Amino acid sequence: MSRGIIIGVVLALALSFQAVTLAAEELQIRVLENKLFKMEGENVHIIGLLEISKGDLFLTAGEIIYNSELKQAKLMGAPYLRTSDAEVSGDEIAADFDAELFTFAGGVKIIQTDRLCQADQVIVDNRKETYRLTGNVVVLEEKNQKELRAAEVLISSNPDRIEVYGPVEISFVLDKQNDEPEVPETSGPTGEVAAGEIYVQVESLPVEY
Repeated sequence: MSRGIIIGVVLALALSFQAVTLAAEELQIRVLENKLFKMEGENVHIIGLLEISKGDLFLTAGEIIYNSELKQAKLMGAPYLRTSDAEVSGDEIAADFDAELFTFAGGVKIIQTDRLCQADQVIVDNRKETYRLTGNVVVLEEKNQKELRAAEVLISSNPDRIEVYGPVEISFVLDKQNDEPEVPETSGPTGEVAAGEIYVQVESLPVEY
């Protein structure tokens, strides 16, 4: 890289030691392996092995297109986000670093303590500590062996709470060491019980549990 390009990058993005620090050092992009570093106006396009951090947020990606004026970015190349209580991955992220909003699309997975979630899309609001999942949502609760399927789910971390919107299916696995609950002879339209499992389908929502 020529001296003129280095100076230009320093003035625009404070480039040093293979790190790009943005927004008064609140956001830092570390380029561990550089395949492309391109600047066009307010946009910076980087391809390589990237580590991005801001406060308690940590991201990795193989590609980023960052707009320094809007403080927004698109991340691709197996992007990953770690917050204070979850790990999130997907095909791509639309990130607003000022608002700390991250929209994942495609093959989204969220890992929390005793909880695994899958969806087509999730919006992570780091300030509100929420995860809004939409599209083919599956939530697996390992601790109490509960599975939830819905079109839209909102997970709040503080306090830990799940809200469901639209039709939902919930499955419970009973502890077979205990006596099974008495089952009515005729089951209603919203529940079925068989072989140590409880399956509930609810049409009128929202549901919170």
